[in-house]
Amino acid sequence: MIAVTVEPRCRRPCLGLLLFFIGLLLIGCGKVSENQRVARAALGEGPIQIALVWDSTREDDFIKGATLALERINAAGGILDRPLAFVDFDDAIVDGDGGSRGVEVGRSVRDNPDIVAVIGHSNTATAIAASIIYEQAGILFINPAVTDRSLTEHSFQYVFSTVPDNELIGAQIATQAFSLGYRRIGILNSRNDESFEIAKAFAKQAAALGLDIVSRQSFFDQRENFREIIAGFGYAGFDALFLAAGNANTEDIVKQGIEMNFRIPFLLGSMNDPLALHRELGEETPPLIIPILFNPYADNWRTRQFIRQFNERYDIDPDGWAAQGYDTVTMLAEAMKKAKSTVPFSVATIIRYTLSWQGITGRHSFDQDGSIYAKTLDFAHLEEGQIQFHSAEGGVHTYVPEPLEEGQIQSPSAEGNVPTDVSSPLVEGS
Repeated sequence: MIAVTVEPRCRRPCLGLLLFFIGLLLIGCGKVSENQRVARAALGEGPIQIALVWDSTREDDFIKGATLALERINAAGGILDRPLAFVDFDDAIVDGDGGSRGVEVGRSVRDNPDIVAVIGHSNTATAIAASIIYEQAGILFINPAVTDRSLTEHSFQYVFSTVPDNELIGAQIATQAFSLGYRRIGILNSRNDESFEIAKAFAKQAAALGLDIVSRQSFFDQRENFREIIAGFGYAGFDALFLAAGNANTEDIVKQGIEMNFRIPFLLGSMNDPLALHRELGEETPPLIIPILFNPYADNWRTRQFIRQFNERYDIDPDGWAAQGYDTVTMLAEAMKKAKSTVPFSVATIIRYTLSWQGITGRHSFDQDGSIYAKTLDFAHLEEGQIQFHSAEGGVHTYVPEPLEEGQIQSPSAEGNVPTDVSSPLVEGS
């Protein structure tokens, strides 16, 4: 008989709810009223100022992608005959000060009367705390990175998310597992809110599809030795192991699985960079099924044009964060054009009720809460040094990375909630 171990979720307040109340306590009064901001936006004079908020310590190309979009928009005449302009802010967290850092950035944005929208915030803590300030100040907030559903569950008017939330991610991975023929699944998740939500959504969709969850376990983020857990799963007799954890834990678990000759496929519950995982894990990986938002092999003109333009601008290939940055800025510009205004409420109304815009990371349509619901994930399959990109639109394409040099195993990979980095779209079709 197979023992099913279900460990309780960590008993602590929901991070989103906690940060929400911190934000309410710290928000304070602003120097600029919402009416003042609306009046200045309605004048339609000068550059359209957008706050671009990102963590300066991250190693990704989100800023490059957003900047490319801004340059392309301005080269085509701007929006309503006005250029876009970024006002840069850094939301890097120091010593765990995520909530207070988000409040600090939010206040700085709020006190600039010419800023009509915010794009960014690269982590949950700063995004949730700042979102309360933006809502009360009447500033449009477009989140491209945080997958925590609590960011958009307060019925705010001005807060939108262009990345699928944890429920959508978990459900789509379960559907992919079903399409691959996996029927008996193990679940292993970290005991943090994000991983728990993804694992819960995966299990719910798996049950709806008739998949059999044969074993389930969880662990604390601080854990470093997973060999006992891996050994237990090794005797469970299932088709694949669903793993929902942060990047560091994910890499440790897969590495230790390789050491123990664990060859069961891993269904990863977070959007990772398949090329970075290849560099980190080496050539002898078991099958890894990795959800991604940006597929460099998607068979459409938008993807091909974006890759070409990005390469021409920066002399490198774009990663997934670059694609997300490009799409978020371009979508906001499209909404402003449709609204024929930069007044935040007018633009928010267009985004919530009428926008259906196709970008390189998928279709952008939003529900009443401001969550995107139309984006579908693609998947990368990494096994034995070979990567296959799977997509309903583009089929299956194989990319074989350059062989790793002796000793070249570790390479830093970007931390965060967001879309995957895919940094070498050199097409080798199959």
